[in-house]
Amino acid sequence: MNKKMLPWIVSGCLVVVLLAGGAWYFKSKSASAAPANYITATVKYGNVKKTVNATGTIQVPTQYSLSFSGSGKVTEIDVKAGDQVKAGQVLAKQDQTDVQNQVTQAQNNLTQAQLKLSQLKAPPSQVSLIQGQNSVARAQVNANNAQSALQTLQNYKNDPNSLQDAIAKATGQQQATLQGYLDTSTLDAAITQATSAYNSAQDDLNLAKAQLAQTTAGPSSADLQLAQSQVSQAKAALDSAKSALSSTTITAPVDGTIASVNGQVGQSPSSGGSGSNGSSGGSGGFITLLGNSSTMQVVVPVDEADIGSVQVNQTVDMTLDAYPDKHFTGSVTQVSPTGSTQSGVTTFAVTVSVPADSSMKPGMSANIAIIVAQKQNVLTVPSMAVNDNGSGQTVSLAPADASSRPQRIQVKIGIDDGNNAEVLSGLQEGDQVVIGVRSQTSSTSQNGNRSGIGAMGGFGGMGGGFPAGGGAAYRGNSQQRN
Repeated sequence: MNKKMLPWIVSGCLVVVLLAGGAWYFKSKSASAAPANYITATVKYGNVKKTVNATGTIQVPTQYSLSFSGSGKVTEIDVKAGDQVKAGQVLAKQDQTDVQNQVTQAQNNLTQAQLKLSQLKAPPSQVSLIQGQNSVARAQVNANNAQSALQTLQNYKNDPNSLQDAIAKATGQQQATLQGYLDTSTLDAAITQATSAYNSAQDDLNLAKAQLAQTTAGPSSADLQLAQSQVSQAKAALDSAKSALSSTTITAPVDGTIASVNGQVGQSPSSGGSGSNGSSGGSGGFITLLGNSSTMQVVVPVDEADIGSVQVNQTVDMTLDAYPDKHFTGSVTQVSPTGSTQSGVTTFAVTVSVPADSSMKPGMSANIAIIVAQKQNVLTVPSMAVNDNGSGQTVSLAPADASSRPQRIQVKIGIDDGNNAEVLSGLQEGDQVVIGVRSQTSSTSQNGNRSGIGAMGGFGGMGGGFPAGGGAAYRGNSQQRN
């Protein structure tokens, strides 16, 4: 290389470097000086609605699982799934032979117990009194005769001369009998026999007197209590037998629709199997009945973080997966006082009632939005424009021209539904607030996005650079529009 050309080459390289550096500098300066293009929204009057959302399944409030209590074979099934039935209508029957016999026997036992009690309570008749008095009189005569005979024999033993006198006066068989008493052993045997006869006659007299006294006085309280107890027991046995007989027939407790029949004629209810209408036997009852109702209900789990704002009578907006564009209005009817914890998450059961509609069917998935707070025709600002810095809430007002920066002001927010927030103070209708910023340079940003839009998040990312000094300005109260 010619040494004279070297200085020229070096000088050319320096010029190229200087030109490239200058171009980069002016390009960078121009890019940094490019004004930001802010995305804004208008403060306006509107509605704010805060909801707690949950999902559940449509249910019929009155569902009945009807079953037989016994194990007898099914003899009759009068309905199938889908049938409309009336209260009291017979749905199915079991074999009644055994339980009918039990009812008959129990009825007979009750009749006998009642007859016995009636006899005890009945006043004595005149015939009964006369019969009792005659029995006492006869028993008294027999006792007197037995006593006289015994006394005579005892006199013969104590006074042998009296026995000799009696023999002398007697004739025939009587004389022979008396002569036999001359033997001491024979006389003693006669006295023993006479004593037994007297005691027996005396017992008969006492019994006749007791029976007459009972006839006159009526039954004892103990006898009456026993008879009454037997009647009560017989009635209880009859009621039990009748209940068993009744349970062999299933009747509809209310007007409604048959949901399933889980058995067939000839089977025992406990044998299970598929229903006569082809339904499975998994519903729990032999027949499942859905009661007619003007409402349907949904029981939904609500997270413990939200349950504090849920109350009975709050309005509910419901949609069904089957009809996502159709809305149904209902209300909260019950909030469970106790929660249920699964996998570390605690929820509370909330029951929602919705007027019945022909499009609703039990088992459908329902999306529930419980309206816990709402305001209508109030001043609102987009929720994404609000920034909560811990010491208060602020928004950023859009600058008047592209060369200025937004002004951060302090506001007071009421209900916030996640889309819009109620403005209690600090803004006025028509104010423009910043909700994001759109870059005007085509250069690639640090995160690789080109010409991207940055969400403001309350414009907190802008720092305290506006207004000067970093303080938040404050504007007057905004009122609800009538």
